[in-house]
Amino acid sequence: MVIARLVILATFCAAAACDDDRRTPGPSNTTASIRVESFTVTATPVSGAISYRIAFTLRETSGTAATLSDVTITAVTAAGSASRTFTAMQAFGTTRILGNSTLAATVTFEGPPVAASQVIVRVPYVDDRGVSGTAEGATTVTTGS
Repeated sequence: MVIARLVILATFCAAAACDDDRRTPGPSNTTASIRVESFTVTATPVSGAISYRIAFTLRETSGTAATLSDVTITAVTAAGSASRTFTAMQAFGTTRILGNSTLAATVTFEGPPVAASQVIVRVPYVDDRGVSGTAEGATTVTTGS
């Protein structure tokens, strides 16, 4: 009888431990959802070229972290386009975006002497579940002085 009570008590304690709210949560069951926000571009003429100042924010909204790849900026002009690639470290100072967080970037590059009408940013990533995606945004260009 004493052994039966000990087995029941041990089973009860093990079940209670399994329901402990202090456990470390496992990885999220959702894939990362990353978007480009607050995207601005200012073009300023400089010595026969145009300098573009690009600022944007990445926002992850699903709670799943991701590793960022290179950041590609493309300036679209009437004559074609010009692209520049930055590493995630150059653009954000890190290669990771945590779940439910943001990263801000400000980069500059010199483009052709023809002003761009639109700039596109692309940031490929792989989330912690191994799922690939790309955050992409486009905006019009403001002319600076």
